[in-house]
Amino acid sequence: MLGISSANVEVTDENALNEIEKAYCLLKSLKDQKVALSNFSVHYKNKTMTLNSQDIDSIHEVNNLKNHLVDYR
Repeated sequence: MLGISSANVEVTDENALNEIEKAYCLLKSLKDQKVALSNFSVHYKNKTMTLNSQDIDSIHEVNNLKNHLVDYR
């Protein structure tokens, strides 16, 4: 399991997309390197969302990850 936490970062409306982009860039880099991920967690606004391998496979752009986070909240 691998994840990214923004626990020490105040996520506001102004910087939310930037923080989501950081998580997306990490996930994309791992996928590009063919790292097998069964789970990927993102800590966001005091909640931790864990994506399973099917969710990970469905993320092809930053808006896909953003939509997962919005749906999760």
